[in-house]
Amino acid sequence: MIKEKRRNVLYWNNKDNPFVKTFNYNVIFLNVGRQDSVNSYYYFPHIQEEFELIFMLKGSVRYKCNENEVTANKGDLYFIQPGQRHEELSSTIPMSFIYLKLNLFSFRGEKINKLTEKEENQIIRSEQSVFLPLFTRIFKEMEFKNYGYKQIVDYNITEVLINLIRYLNIDVNFVASSYINRVVLKIIEEITSDISKNHTVKSLSLKYSISESYLSHVFKEVLNESVIHYINRLKIEESQRLLLLTDNTIYVIAEGLGFSTQYYFSKLFKKYIGICPTEYRKKGYLQDSIKENGSNQKENSNV
Repeated sequence: MIKEKRRNVLYWNNKDNPFVKTFNYNVIFLNVGRQDSVNSYYYFPHIQEEFELIFMLKGSVRYKCNENEVTANKGDLYFIQPGQRHEELSSTIPMSFIYLKLNLFSFRGEKINKLTEKEENQIIRSEQSVFLPLFTRIFKEMEFKNYGYKQIVDYNITEVLINLIRYLNIDVNFVASSYINRVVLKIIEEITSDISKNHTVKSLSLKYSISESYLSHVFKEVLNESVIHYINRLKIEESQRLLLLTDNTIYVIAEGLGFSTQYYFSKLFKKYIGICPTEYRKKGYLQDSIKENGSNQKENSNV
């Protein structure tokens, strides 16, 4: 790249090294949300299978991740990697943050579960000028869904990840590979776009014109779990969030996530989590009330 100056105009000439490269990760965007709490906020310890990126808009939150604890303040970006057990509680009130959830895959289709081995690198301090406009734009585009919003969200998420990779100083090889299993990634995107739908191996294989056995094989190869296990896990993870952060009845939660009956939902929930939804909700609220004992502050979980 050659720096040139002509007629008092400074610009960069890129003729000798044109941009023909592409971002080295396939990103499956799951959701974006905003948490605003005027009273104390607490989220029960949990494990998720996707990346979660949190940008603090106001106040501060303490994150306990595995054995470490870190406080994210206004203007900080904190991210949680797949498989990390973590809990969240506000350090100051009022408190507000925007969060992104996404999965990353290599161009060969392998799921990426770590961007860093060092947990202390999972927080980026005072980068408000870089990340604030990106997170805000993603949230607003998903809120209003105007023409072209998907492309704008895609561009902004890519920029978030590139800045994150720059900060972590990850050596990324930007050479694309033809080995990517685009069908599997399309199916993952369809499943995650609306987890209330009752997808089956048969319905997905018919839609994408592949055999059921091939779909089951390549899906297990990429994600190390079956199609049905993946769908059920996403539903149960979302139900955990709804049980702790809303007052919806168990019947309403089960129906909203596409379960045929409350009984089947409760049975599946216990299979995955080890306790029934009612116990889980009570346990979550009990832990919350213990944290707030003496402050007489009620949890506000408006998202």
